[in-house]
Amino acid sequence: MRPTEKTEGHASNAAERLFEHGLFASRWVLAPIYAGLALGMVMLLVKFC
Repeated sequence: MRPTEKTEGHASNAAERLFEHGLFASRWVLAPIYAGLALGMVMLLVKFC
């Protein structure tokens, strides 16, 4: 294997790890939104059923 191939693979792995970490961390941003939507659905169920 040539050094350039090894470097390209390393850069790809670093970018992939960064993307995966960002995606995994973003769930904490979305969790309150989903909790609010679920609470709103429960409130609608209580009001209209």
